[in-house]
Amino acid sequence: MADFGNGFELRGASVEVGRGARALDGVDLDVAAGEVVGLVGPSGAGKTTLLRLLNGTSCPAGGRCGSDGRELTHVGTRELPAR
Repeated sequence: MADFGNGFELRGASVEVGRGARALDGVDLDVAAGEVVGLVGPSGAGKTTLLRLLNGTSCPAGGRCGSDGRELTHVGTRELPAR
């Protein structure tokens, strides 16, 4: 897979909660730098879980997360640029 570009990217991202239940399963998402995106859905749909992947406070059980050319699973939150 090529390096991550500017903005946010998820590739096949999955997050497990509890006894193997998945809050997210195989999510692909591209958000370009400067793009504004709304995220809506019912309670328990995984909105907050998705945002935690994008801001680097949660790691996926599977797949990859990237922002500004870096893979977030290998970057601490202090290393992320402020925006």
